[in-house]
Amino acid sequence: MISRLLTILIIGFWLVMTTLLMRAIWFPADSQLDVVSPGAVFRLIAARGEASHLDIYENRRVVGKLNITPASPQLPGDTQEIRIHLDGNLELRLVAQRLSINGNFVLSHEGDLVGMDFKLEVKAQKLKLTLNQPSREQAPVMKLTLGGLLLLDTSQTVKNEAGIESNPSVALLLGLIGMSSADFDAMRRQAHVEAASTVVDARQGEFELNGSKHRGYILSLRKQGNASFRLCVENTGRIVSIETPTSYQLLSDELNENPP
Repeated sequence: MISRLLTILIIGFWLVMTTLLMRAIWFPADSQLDVVSPGAVFRLIAARGEASHLDIYENRRVVGKLNITPASPQLPGDTQEIRIHLDGNLELRLVAQRLSINGNFVLSHEGDLVGMDFKLEVKAQKLKLTLNQPSREQAPVMKLTLGGLLLLDTSQTVKNEAGIESNPSVALLLGLIGMSSADFDAMRRQAHVEAASTVVDARQGEFELNGSKHRGYILSLRKQGNASFRLCVENTGRIVSIETPTSYQLLSDELNENPP
């Protein structure tokens, strides 16, 4: 009798754990929240009108800070573009230098990116990377400079005798890193394929973060069904967490007592 009871308990425990595991795989926590428009999340952030201060973690160690600030508070019913400003810094482990982060992003009322002016800079090495896109109709332009030397400018193109356009600075940079134009074209085509399969998913409800419950929104960037980027926002419009596909995770400074 006892052995039979133990067998039933073991089988029952196995069934429960298997069910929980399959639920976690097939029905992740985000999927149980209510679906909303991604634009609603950005409008909430803009309506708050205050900065969200985040610590950047790498392997439980704070390696930088990032402030995300709406350029101006968004009033209810306002259909104007949403402007978000980023500024911060990150300690680069490999070169033991500090990377400064500064940029402005312009979003439509629906949450689509329509423009940006973004800069990454290692001042000690006089190395600067800028990304600029005045409007959604124009292609983004990337520039990389070292001191007064322009290493890369994606806006520069020349035509050969056959009328085919190429970028001399891109070709030079590819040669320096040992990559051929064919390799670069293949990588660019793959990036377009991945971009086409990327979707933005926004949900509202209660979520758990570092062992505590929060009510608000989760904005996910998903590629082939997997979340590669996740932003958690409280109902107040404060950003409390940003998960990235890299080793970096960002947490609100109020949650840094329980690092990832």
